[in-house]
Amino acid sequence: MGSATVEEFVELLNAEQHVDLQKLRDLARHGVQPAVRGEVWLYLLGVLSDDKGQEMTSVRSKYLEYEALDKHNPALEKRVRSECQRYYQKRLGTRPPPGRTLMRSSRSVAARRPGGYSGGIGSAGTGTSDGPGAGSTLGGAVAAMGSPHSVMPAVGTAGVATATLLGADRGPNRVNDGRIHALGGIIGESGVSAAMDADDPDAAAALELKRFGRSVESIVCAFMNRCAAAEAARRRAGDAINAAAPAIYEAETSTSQTATHASEASNDERRQVEYSQWGDDASRSTDAGEGANGAATTRSNGSRTRHTHSGGSSSRSRSRAGSMSGGSNAAGGSGRDKASVEESVRSRMPREYEWEPQIATAAGGRAGTASEFHPALVYLCAPFVQCVRVEAGMYFAFEKLMTLMARHSARHPLPRQVATFLTLFRTTLPELHSYFEEEEVDIIGFATNWLQHLLAGELRIEDLMRLWDTYFALPDFMDLHLYVCIAILTNCKDSLEELDRSETRSMLDSLPPLDVDRIINEAINIRLSHQRSQRTDEL
Repeated sequence: MGSATVEEFVELLNAEQHVDLQKLRDLARHGVQPAVRGEVWLYLLGVLSDDKGQEMTSVRSKYLEYEALDKHNPALEKRVRSECQRYYQKRLGTRPPPGRTLMRSSRSVAARRPGGYSGGIGSAGTGTSDGPGAGSTLGGAVAAMGSPHSVMPAVGTAGVATATLLGADRGPNRVNDGRIHALGGIIGESGVSAAMDADDPDAAAALELKRFGRSVESIVCAFMNRCAAAEAARRRAGDAINAAAPAIYEAETSTSQTATHASEASNDERRQVEYSQWGDDASRSTDAGEGANGAATTRSNGSRTRHTHSGGSSSRSRSRAGSMSGGSNAAGGSGRDKASVEESVRSRMPREYEWEPQIATAAGGRAGTASEFHPALVYLCAPFVQCVRVEAGMYFAFEKLMTLMARHSARHPLPRQVATFLTLFRTTLPELHSYFEEEEVDIIGFATNWLQHLLAGELRIEDLMRLWDTYFALPDFMDLHLYVCIAILTNCKDSLEELDRSETRSMLDSLPPLDVDRIINEAINIRLSHQRSQRTDEL
C-alpha cells in the first residue's frame, strides 16, 4: 500500500468534531505527505487534541506556556549554535563556495532592507519571543500550530507566486482546498525575500541556517532549563522530607511507646483475671478425682500428638520452600547469564551511553551547563524544526518524544538493549558479524548510538522523517526500533563487507539513502521471527 494523498490527510484533519486518530495512524504508517507532516505529527504525539471543541483553548494554552519558558542559557547557547551549524551543513544545506561562509552571507543579507515580493505576504508569526509573531493573537497562534482553523491571508499575485515557489522546497503545514498558506510565518519575511533572490542563493541558505539555529537553540535551552527546574524542585521536596523525617520519627516513636504501655497494662489485667480463673479451675479439678486426671492426661497426650504432627507439617513446609528456592535458582540461571552479559556490555560501552534523554541539575542547583549538553539533542530536534511551523509546536513535539524515550529507557536500560542487539546481530547476520569482528569494528559503539538516538544523527533527514512517520503511528515504536537497526544492517550487508575498518565506521555514522518502507517491513518480520524463537525456547 502506498502513502495516502494530501487530500486524504486533509479530509481527516478537517473533521468537524473529532479527528479520527486511528485512521490517521493507519494512513501515517505508510508515510505522511510533507505538506501536512507537521500537523499530523502533532496529533499523533498528542500535542494537538483530537477534540475540535477544545482545540482553540489547547493551542492557546500551549502557545502561552511556551512563551513563558526561559529559552536562554548562556552556558549552552554557543555550543548548541555550533552544533546546529555542523548538522545543517551535513544534513540540510549545501557547502558555500571557498572563502565564503554561510555566516558571512547571513550578515550581508541581514543588513539589506527586505523588499521584493515579501511585502505582499502576511506573517503568521515565527513563534520566537523576539520574532515577527511575538505579539500575535490567538488566530496567529493557531495558524502557527498548524490548526485547521488557520486562514489564508489576502495576498497579491506576486505573493502567491512566492508561496508556490517555496512550497516545493518546504511544504507548509496546512493545505485547504488546494490553496497554499503564505510562508511568512515559516521562514520570515526577510527569508522569503532572500529565497526570491536568485543572484545570491548562499544568502538564502544562510538565513535558513540562522532560522534553523535560532529555533533549535531556543528549544534545546528551554527543554534543559525546564528539566533542571523540575529536578531542582524534586530535590527541594526531598530535602524537605529529609528535614521533617526526625520529627516524624519522634512522633511515631512516642505514639508507639504510648500504645505499648497501654497494651502492657491491658495484658496485666487480663493475666490477673486468668490467674483467678485458673485457681478456681484447679480447686474444682482436685475435687473431681481420678477420672478427671485420666481425661486430662489423655487430652495432654493428644495435644502432644497434634504438636508432633504440626512439627512434621512445618518440616515439610520448610523442605518444600527449600526445593522451590532451589528451583527458582535453577530457573534464574538464564537470568543471571543475561545479567552478566549486560554487565559485560556496560563495561565496554562508550562513555556517551551514560547520557540519557533527561537533563540533571548541576551542583548547587544551577541550570544545565555545556558539559551536560549532548549533540544528539540537536539531531532529535531537527526533524520537528523542519516540518512544524513554529517553535511552540516544535518544542512540545520534541518534549513528547524525549518523554517517550525516557520511559522506554526506564523499562529497558540501554545495556540490555545493546545486549539484545548483539544477540540478534550474531544470529541474523553471522557472516557480517564475523567480518566486523575480524576488522575490529566497534560494534557496541555504533549500536549504542543507533539505539539511543533513534538514528537521528545517522540517517538522511528525508529518510529519518519517513521512518518517524511510521514510528509515531505505532504504540510501541521504541520496541520496533531495535529491529529496524538490524534490518538496516541486512540491507547494507553487501556494501559493508567490501569496506575496511575506517570506511565501515564512516558508513555506519552516515548511512546512504535507504528504502525506508522495505526496512520497516523487514524489521517487522525480524521481530516476529525473534518472538517465535523466544516462545519456542520457553517451551
